[in-house]
Amino acid sequence: MAADFNDVARTLLHSIVADHPGWERHVFLYGPTDDPQADVGSVRFWIPAPQEPAHHLEIAQRGDTIEVAYDCGLRGLRAERQFILSEGKIAEAVAEVRTFLNALCEGEVVVVRERLGKVARAIRRDGVEELAWFRTARELESTRRTPSVAIHAWRIRPRSGGGAA
Repeated sequence: MAADFNDVARTLLHSIVADHPGWERHVFLYGPTDDPQADVGSVRFWIPAPQEPAHHLEIAQRGDTIEVAYDCGLRGLRAERQFILSEGKIAEAVAEVRTFLNALCEGEVVVVRERLGKVARAIRRDGVEELAWFRTARELESTRRTPSVAIHAWRIRPRSGGGAA
């Protein structure tokens, strides 16, 4: 199957699966028929969240970006982070993705759901009442933001010295 992927996809696939071997069964070939921004032979991961059955993590190679998204299972409620694939610097972008995913799995990065204010909801007119963001634990401690509706932690690895979370 790896032969069907393009060079960037193979690099991303091998790097992610090296850190998360169980995710290999959640890999899909991805291309222009799935997404006009995806190149032929791109890769997409679709991983169910361990704590939330309706949620999932998606990692997709889309043209010159790698997109990591956490879908909260509700329309429009998706935290997204994009990593740019600069020409000749693919290894650096993949390393950034790995660092981000490992921080997410360790609970250092979480998904925060925040309710939109009345004015923002009225302006949008699409029925979306909340937005989701990736935030670090440090950001949550240091900022006074809109009160969160929910915080979703992916954590699948036990913290060092502790039990499984």
